[in-house]
Amino acid sequence: MVAQHEVNKWEELTPSEFLAAVRERPVAFVPLGLLEWHGEHLPLGTDMLKIYGIVLEVAKRTGGVVLPPTFYGRPGYGSFAGTMVFSEGLVYNLLTELYGQLEKCGFKVVVVLTGHYGPIQVDLVKKTASDYMARSKVKIIAQPEYEGIDPPPADHAGKWETSFGMALYPHLIHMDRFSPGVCPIQRYGDEWVSYPRDEQTDWIWREDLRETSSAAMGAEMIQRIADRVAGLVTAALAEVEAEG
Repeated sequence: MVAQHEVNKWEELTPSEFLAAVRERPVAFVPLGLLEWHGEHLPLGTDMLKIYGIVLEVAKRTGGVVLPPTFYGRPGYGSFAGTMVFSEGLVYNLLTELYGQLEKCGFKVVVVLTGHYGPIQVDLVKKTASDYMARSKVKIIAQPEYEGIDPPPADHAGKWETSFGMALYPHLIHMDRFSPGVCPIQRYGDEWVSYPRDEQTDWIWREDLRETSSAAMGAEMIQRIADRVAGLVTAALAEVEAEG
């Protein structure tokens, strides 16, 4: 799919520009991430930086307005250095109120892509969307970035997230700090455990990411994901138009 739209970043628009963008394409993009440990070779903001880059690629194809990425999410290796996780109630209410604000602003389609995709996070994001759509005409597409891609390009700081990072923000990737095998984890203590394997003190890299990751692999997959999500957005807009 050929990119053809100017990317509208919400925070960069003036009020008149914002209103014009919503009239032209009533699609809002919500990139969700988490500040979380991703080894010593990737930044703590990997999930939100990754999904923001992917969302911008989708917006080039469809138009719409892109919100700034957010890091409020569910577990998460909460005891690992640099990780922040939040309660189910907070995240549920935050997203639900956000949908209401977006509807107020005139958006008909909301695209919620989560770059942090532990099952607890994904299930909650999908629930907020289904609950809101049960009482609103707004169409909400809520999913992790890998959904619909076979096999799914999903891991935690493995070859896929490393490749996405190489493609999107190479200056933040530190492969010189990576080595396969045991990676010690700096932790805050067991009282912060919130996720399976959260209590472990070492991470085991079972493949050499210096050999299995590449910017080209990341860039190619980003295009595949963006094309697929853009198709979902186009279909949702068609539904909105058909419903009047």
